[in-house]
Amino acid sequence: MAKAFSRDMKLDLGTFGGTKACHVLVDMMNKDAIPIREKHRVLAFINDATLKFNGVATIAIESVRHQAMCLMKDFYIGRIESMPYPDKFKSYLRNVINHHSRRALKGAI
Repeated sequence: MAKAFSRDMKLDLGTFGGTKACHVLVDMMNKDAIPIREKHRVLAFINDATLKFNGVATIAIESVRHQAMCLMKDFYIGRIESMPYPDKFKSYLRNVINHHSRRALKGAI
């Protein structure tokens, strides 16, 4: 029986978004820049950040929404800095997080 995080997966270029950084990050993950188990952790990390950014985007007061989004983005950027991945990978991951936070603010109510 296979373990839950032992299966490799191939990601589509549009998995994280349409920016160049999103495409490069997907390409790095498909070319095994990080181990398979870590791929699952990165996907869960990006999914968690996206869900929380979308939740913050529903705040009705614009100044509060913007401040909360900045704090949330800084929190995730700080977590990325403490990850044991190569610097190039972390740089693209930061760019993807920035993209998702800007997209959530842009689409806010």
